[in-house]
Amino acid sequence: MIMRKEVFIIQLETIAMNKRPILLVAEKDSNSFQLMKKQLRDSGCGISIVRFSSGWALLDFLAVAELAEYMSIKNFVVLIDTDLPEIDGMKVLKQIQKNRNLKKLPIVMVMENQDPIEISHGHNLGCGGFIRKPVDVEELFSAFEKLNVHLVSREIRDIVI
Repeated sequence: MIMRKEVFIIQLETIAMNKRPILLVAEKDSNSFQLMKKQLRDSGCGISIVRFSSGWALLDFLAVAELAEYMSIKNFVVLIDTDLPEIDGMKVLKQIQKNRNLKKLPIVMVMENQDPIEISHGHNLGCGGFIRKPVDVEELFSAFEKLNVHLVSREIRDIVI
């Protein structure tokens, strides 16, 4: 039986060949994710997308990526839904910011309602931007461009964890 860490390393090696940004998406709702992926594909944006159905899965992946030293060579960008099962998006953000290597990641959060108090809290925790749900790709591009990340290329590959 392959351990979770070994699976992550295999997946990291699979996407390591790609020099483009890799969008790590923590999104519990597969329909929302599929809609966003279709919009990205239709826009001509060709980035690799890795979907995590929970905040813990994203944190596990980032821990393994850091241990495998992929953090220094990969261009990960992170999109986190604030409403995740088991651990909410703000707590995921807080965990990422506790790690000196991971806190450099460009992070944008997705919210159904634009609560100014929650947005302020997220900015204080190190979030680079907030966008509304359902995700509009132009809003997504704009949020990451403000963080000097350009999500442009020709093909999309996705991996679901």
